[in-house]
Amino acid sequence: MKMVNNSEQYWEFIRVLRNDPLARQSSMNSKEIMAQEHKAYMETYGDQYYICTVSDVPAGYVGVDHRGYISVAVSSEFRRAGIGKFMIQYITEKYKDRKLYATVRNSNKASLALFESCAFEYEFYILEKKTRSLNGK
Repeated sequence: MKMVNNSEQYWEFIRVLRNDPLARQSSMNSKEIMAQEHKAYMETYGDQYYICTVSDVPAGYVGVDHRGYISVAVSSEFRRAGIGKFMIQYITEKYKDRKLYATVRNSNKASLALFESCAFEYEFYILEKKTRSLNGK
């Protein structure tokens, strides 16, 4: 495993990972990320993302936004191989002078276990009231 700086050649790889059905289901923002929207985002924040490669094949990405929130994803064929932990350890070392955060859905047990294994601790609980439609469902 090796970490490389993000560059334009990896932008579509990141977008595809971010639009993976499992990623969309687990994400705080479940809407599909369109190509133009992603390109504009990468033009601004792409230097804050890093790619993990295995034998020069992109396997995952990790990034941190201006507020310190981490975004991480691993390609399905590379999951359960320690890549997520490797990337989290990389980003926490790279940004060791910043406070970093992970926002994870309570239902995303794999991500919760990943961040806990990297010494992240629960700081806040966010409770959400579900809305009901007019017919009571």
